[in-house]
Amino acid sequence: MKLSPVITSRVLSAGEWALAVLLAGNLAWTSLHLGGVRAETMAASWLLTGAALALHLLLAAFSGERPRRSGVGVLLAAFLVCAAANVRFVTPVRWLGVRDWLAWAQMIAVFWMAWRGLRREGPRGLLLGVAVMLGLAAVVLCAYQKFVHPGWLMMGRAQAAQYVGRASGFLGNPNSMAAFFMLLIPPMLALTWQRGAGAGRRLACGYAAAAMLFGWMLTLSRGGWLALAAAFAAWPLFVHGRKWRGRLWRCGAVLAAFAFAGGGLYVASPAARARVDKFVADHGERSRPILWMASLRLAATAPVFGTGAGSFNVLFERERPEGFRDEPQWAHNDFLNTLGDHGAAGFLLFFGAAGAVTWRLLRARREADGNGYLFYGYDDWRAPEITRAIGVGLLALGLACLADFHLKIPAVAMLAAVLAAEGWRRVEGAGTGDAPGKKTESVRVNRARRAACALAALVVVWSVAGAVMPLYYEEAARREGRALIDSLAKPDISEEDQRAILARAEGLLFGLSSGLPDNPQACADIAYANALWSRLEPDNAQVYGREAELAARAALAQSDVVYEFWIRLGVALDVQERWIEAGEAFARALELAPASALAWYHQAYHMALNPSANSQATTSVETCLRLDPGYEAARVLLAYLRANP
Repeated sequence: MKLSPVITSRVLSAGEWALAVLLAGNLAWTSLHLGGVRAETMAASWLLTGAALALHLLLAAFSGERPRRSGVGVLLAAFLVCAAANVRFVTPVRWLGVRDWLAWAQMIAVFWMAWRGLRREGPRGLLLGVAVMLGLAAVVLCAYQKFVHPGWLMMGRAQAAQYVGRASGFLGNPNSMAAFFMLLIPPMLALTWQRGAGAGRRLACGYAAAAMLFGWMLTLSRGGWLALAAAFAAWPLFVHGRKWRGRLWRCGAVLAAFAFAGGGLYVASPAARARVDKFVADHGERSRPILWMASLRLAATAPVFGTGAGSFNVLFERERPEGFRDEPQWAHNDFLNTLGDHGAAGFLLFFGAAGAVTWRLLRARREADGNGYLFYGYDDWRAPEITRAIGVGLLALGLACLADFHLKIPAVAMLAAVLAAEGWRRVEGAGTGDAPGKKTESVRVNRARRAACALAALVVVWSVAGAVMPLYYEEAARREGRALIDSLAKPDISEEDQRAILARAEGLLFGLSSGLPDNPQACADIAYANALWSRLEPDNAQVYGREAELAARAALAQSDVVYEFWIRLGVALDVQERWIEAGEAFARALELAPASALAWYHQAYHMALNPSANSQATTSVETCLRLDPGYEAARVLLAYLRANP
């Protein structure tokens, strides 16, 4: 079927603008809602991602362009397949692995749509313009946090205590905010310095770059400072047409400038001085090396395919040293985290593609050649100087990922994908619809291709609406329910309030399901709630104990490596006065988490139920307090045991 070139051009143009609006809206929504760390934010974010992907597939049905094959695209597609197989066959925490896969899939989908879908200059400019506006908005919020309201956070939240005094913008995490700035600062500086650019553009871009550098400094992110400084120092090495001696001199000058600026900041800012002094006093990082070594040990147990997607935080309990009480969630190193979770196979596929993109951007040349490099004027925003600057921003992000989990923050990952796609289409030569002098031609679109694209779009819509969004909404409800349960630990809550809180929490945990939910963590939380009900209604303790046991066993049926699930089973069995069986469950919890104060506390409480095991209970609670001296419930239990030998 041959389509009119005029109709085709109008359809594709309107579609690209719509696609750019969806991608820009998604980036803005996700960024302004704490970077996408909340499950309810990701439900809406995936709605926009699914709509954009479906539109992209429909546009492909009208496009007669057959883009050249790209090794990067093949690697990223292979990574998603490998990660999906990991979720299905490897990971012991499949419900966490699914969300991990969705995070990777969203980042790669945004890269693919911005790369293959946005061929014209206008839609691409809209998307990049929104990214720059977000960076400027972040500067304003960072200044407000630093100088007006240190505890303020987006969405009515309060800033975490450890971050008070540092600017975190709309992301809530100063290190992540620094990473967001790092991606934007090099391109804005390149636009400021670009030869032939007009004075107005230089002034606007210069002010924007200076503002973002100011916001970047306010984050007081030591890793961010070092990463951007190293990337800037490497920048001259990739400038063509200069002798190596001159390049090295420029590298030294950049390092000297950063050292001078850092010294001035150290003298002028007490907060920066405190951050540096703490780093020196600690002889570097203390907590991160613990996580890195644990990640390496876990990776060594499954070097090829990894320990499983999303498994680090669970399996870390085996490696947790005594006295380390942080809840890391990730390895604070995206490279090691990916290596541990997905093994060498997943690591090489993803970072092979990411490394290839960054390297090609850094090596972008001005001359057009057979590899598809495009020539643009010295004052054009698509010139190779700007492309190299995008590569510098990606390099800075990669260096920062050595000490943090920036790729786990959806907003940062999405911005990196957008910028990488913009740079990659320039050097890879895929889709040159905006190239000067290109003529519109009639295109012939195969009916089978149109049908396949339409079917794929329907599958995307069905999957997002029927599976992905409900998954995130259910997780959001679960987190709210668990927060309500945890709030019962506060003193002086009346019995009536406890009942109301538990009833509301169970309603959230069960959601719309008629039975136990599919999420094993929700099942464990339901077991927790039933155990608390047994204390409020001791006459029905056996009933609540059996219900708690069913929920705990449902959680363990999906994963037996989470020590909390065994604790919930042990508590449920204790409620039913099945002391020996409960002891076996608590022993299993201690095998999985030998340095967990929570596991030792429950072991002590279980032992205390049997008067003949008083000495074992005392030993267990003393171990708990050695691991966490501030555990108030353990102190109360120890006093009781000593008063009742």
